Amino acid sequence: TRFCEDLTAFGASPLLFPIKDLSLRTTDAASLQYEQRRLDALCHILEGEYTHVVCPLEALLPFTLPPETLYRRSFMVKEQEDVEIADLCRKLTDCGYVSCSKVEGAGQFAHRGGIVDIFPADRKKPIRLEFWGDTIDTIHQFDVLSQRREEPLEQVQIPPAREILFPSPQKPAEK
Repeated sequence: TRFCEDLTAFGASPLLFPIKDLSLRTTDAASLQYEQRRLDALCHILEGEYTHVVCPLEALLPFTLPPETLYRRSFMVKEQEDVEIADLCRKLTDCGYVSCSKVEGAGQFAHRGGIVDIFPADRKKPIRLEFWGDTIDTIHQFDVLSQRREEPLEQVQIPPAREILFPSPQKPAEK
């Protein structure tokens, strides 16, 4: 972190690739915060939004998504795009997102009627997709606590929510 701050002081645009959190608890009790920070860094690396990547040795040791898989499993949602809600929910589940009744943290999504809330792993706030039939009518960022819509968005890139993705039971395994 200090090295990133030094590089920033010299006018560089560094990116810190964080260490993976070692958890000896069950996956239900473990926090996914570090994994989502790593996914956020991987998305920025894929997009080339940096001048330097600072990576401690411990961050290089665990397996993570190959760039091809990260790119292939990421998808874009756009206003006025036709999308079946059931297909979107299936796609989110395949990308490691967890279905819940109310979105409270990164890596979760919720479906209520014509609304799908998604908290992408690389964003600080969740997004709300409002549907008119099978068409995405509006996309807004929203506040987790108040559940109120904030700034409107035209499109949002949705990256995977987990570093290790399993193939869905309906499809053959990806190589």
